[in-house]
Parts: sequence; structure tokens; C-alpha cells
Amino acid sequence: MKKKVLMLTLALTLVLVGCAGKNAAAEIDMITDAVIEEVTKVEEEVKEEVKEIAEETAEKVVDEVKEAVKDVDYERGIVSETGYESEWMGLRFTAPEGFIMATEDELLSLMGMSKEMLSEDFNSLQLKYAEMSSIYEFMCVAPDQSANINVASEKLMLSNITEEQYVEVLKTQLANLAAMDITIDDKAETATLGGIDFTKLTSKVQYEGNSMYQEYYLRKHNGKMIVMAVTYTDEAAKDKIMNGFGAY
Repeated sequence: MKKKVLMLTLALTLVLVGCAGKNAAAEIDMITDAVIEEVTKVEEEVKEEVKEIAEETAEKVVDEVKEAVKDVDYERGIVSETGYESEWMGLRFTAPEGFIMATEDELLSLMGMSKEMLSEDFNSLQLKYAEMSSIYEFMCVAPDQSANINVASEKLMLSNITEEQYVEVLKTQLANLAAMDITIDDKAETATLGGIDFTKLTSKVQYEGNSMYQEYYLRKHNGKMIVMAVTYTDEAAKDKIMNGFGAY
């Protein structure tokens, strides 16, 4: 009897051990599946993050290349005794009869350059222009000096600045000119020159008992800001200047 009980106990023990082994194996399989699922999830998340970083990096590189290309594409306009033309700017200017255009030597002198630099090859000269913060394109003055226009292309330190934001910066700079009493129009407007839209800002200046007006025409173009400053006491003379613009 004791022998039979011992045999039965041993059999039950083996059965229980077998069941325990099966349960343990099932649990291991479940844990393994869970780990694999979690690892797969993490891998997908890592891949997505790497993809996003790669896309952001690619966008930055593309933006930097675009900005570099814009500077390389820039070509300073051509000045003559009778006017100015710029394929890059998309404009031509014909000086009104009797009005005086600043010479190339005078413009270069304002930029700290010499006429000898013009003898350099085209690419070297363009690289010099690309490095400069501000380039004088042309100037034109009425014979009685009642009106004049200065046109420059300015390299932007912040490539994402808008014309509207530039206007606000310009307002602040003008307001800080202590030697002059300047009244600036609150709102800028849109003006068209040679078929191209510009943002226009108008101001009135009192200086040493004299009154004059200034109009700024701004246009962001290929990484630069085209800045035209028109100063006048005679509106008719100013109108002659502005009527001199046409499409390239």
C-alpha cells in the first residue's frame, strides 16, 4: 500500500513538474514577444527621430545653399552718364534731362573701392561685392539739388527678415537721429516702379531750419534688400526722378 502511494505521489509530482515547465515556457514566450514588440517600437521611434533630424538638417543645408547661390547670382548694375540698368534688379533708370548721375569712380570711392579693382576678372569682382554689407548702385541729383535719389543693395544679416520688419527697424533708426526732427508716416504703402512692387515709407525732416521730405522704397530680393532713398524739397523734381524708372 505504501508502495502504491509512493508511486502515485511520484507520478503526480512528475505531472506537476511537467505542467510547471509548460507554464514557464509559455511565460518566457510571452516575455520574449513583449520584449521584441517593445524593441520594434523603440526602433521605429528612433528611425522616425533620425528621419526628422535628417530632414531638418537637409532643409538647413538647402537654405544655406540657396542663400549662397543668391549672393553668387548677384550682379551690380551698370552706371552711365544718362542712367542705370540692372538685370538682377529688373529695372532701368533714365536720368531726367539736366539731372546728374554720380560717376563710377564716385560710387566706388563711397564703397572704399578703387577703379583698378574693375580690371579684375568678373568672378573675383562679384565675390568682393558679395562680401560687402552695402553696395551703391547709383545716385542721381537734380541740377538745383532740389531732389536726389540714392540706390543701394544691402546684404541682410537676418535672411528671414521681411520688408515690414525692415521698415520698423528703419523707423527706429530715423527716430534716433538726434540732430534732425523727423516725422515718419505710421503706415507704409505699396509703390510700383518699372512694374515691380516696393514697400514705401515717407517722412518729413526738419534740419537747421530747413524742411525736406524723404521717401524710402524697399524690396527684398534674392537675399538682399534694395533700398532707394529719395530726398527732395521740390515735389516736381522728385516726380521726374521716379518717372525715370522702367522695366529691364
